[in-house]
Amino acid sequence: MNRLKSFFISALTTVSIIIIVWAVFRLVQDGISVGWVGTALTALPIALYLANLYRFTTARTSRNLTGMVAIVAIGVLLAAVGTVTDTPQGGLALFLAVGMMLGTLLYVFWYSRLERPLNQTLVAG
Repeated sequence: MNRLKSFFISALTTVSIIIIVWAVFRLVQDGISVGWVGTALTALPIALYLANLYRFTTARTSRNLTGMVAIVAIGVLLAAVGTVTDTPQGGLALFLAVGMMLGTLLYVFWYSRLERPLNQTLVAG
């Protein structure tokens, strides 16, 4: 399981940076697009969060990273709106945004859980 988690965090970091670069490239090439802004918004929180963890010593975070998940959800909604209002690239923007949302949710609810066995010495009673 540790090897899978190690691969996952490396892949998530790499994919989030690639998606940010691609979304910015599309915004520069095509002009402001709701779909690509939403896609960038889904990839930025996890990339910035992981960069912050590597750069600073973070003692505690919220259990479910509610703020980050909310920003990612808003990004997916914007990408969905972009599918309707933008150029044919809107479908790709939504696909990438949903993928980043799944990656973020996997990080929050699978990767960041420690799965330690209960310590009987520390049980209340």
